[in-house]
Amino acid sequence: MEHPAIRLIVVVVIVLIIACFFIVILVALVNKRRRMHAEEKMRMKYDYEREILKTQLEIQESTLTNISQEIHDNIGQVLSLAKITLARIGESDTPLVNQRIAETRTLIGKAIQDLRDLSKTMHPQYIFDRGLEKSIKTELENIASTELFATSFSTEGVVRNLGPQNELILFRIVQELLNNAVKYSKATNIKTVLTYTPTDFTLYFADDGIGYDTALAEQAEKPGLGMKTIRNRVAMIGANYQAESSAGNGTKVFITLKALK
Repeated sequence: MEHPAIRLIVVVVIVLIIACFFIVILVALVNKRRRMHAEEKMRMKYDYEREILKTQLEIQESTLTNISQEIHDNIGQVLSLAKITLARIGESDTPLVNQRIAETRTLIGKAIQDLRDLSKTMHPQYIFDRGLEKSIKTELENIASTELFATSFSTEGVVRNLGPQNELILFRIVQELLNNAVKYSKATNIKTVLTYTPTDFTLYFADDGIGYDTALAEQAEKPGLGMKTIRNRVAMIGANYQAESSAGNGTKVFITLKALK
């Protein structure tokens, strides 16, 4: 016959095992709820930051659109009137005066064309109508026309539409990269490659300028580089961003959009 004390010990052990089992389950459930809560907070924070970025970009695009319209409607018209006025001035007996008038008309004509080009690239509809490839190519051609920079542009794979919002933001990123290269990098060669695969898109940008310390740039925004703006725009479209640079070795930037359909 089993001793009562042994039976009691067995019962106590079973109860303890069951209690431990339930405690483990309870702890696992609590941890799961904490993880879910933390993930929900992170998701809400990401959505909030994304919405803020979206609002900022919408404001920027609205401002650029207004500036574009102002250039087209006012500044362009004033210059056009000035050019017409010069054309109506009668020829002088002094050859030098005639030469100066002709030179001024030429300069005003160039200013009008430059302003028209600038006005177009500021307006989102220009990018929507032309597409990413043609828009970037035109920007590079404009820079090359100064004869201060050598530029190259190419595409790999089957070119396709990435969506108006994505293409607009990618174009603004390229404009910012070109601005950095022209103003700060002391580069003489600028290269851009667009690569399309069935699922991904990669924008490659490179210059042979003085470069910069990427680690320091991550810690504190270097004045004038606008890298924060670029990172914000990249985040806005959910792309991956990678920059490779060091002192004296130029800059390379890779921006990749994944899981494209």
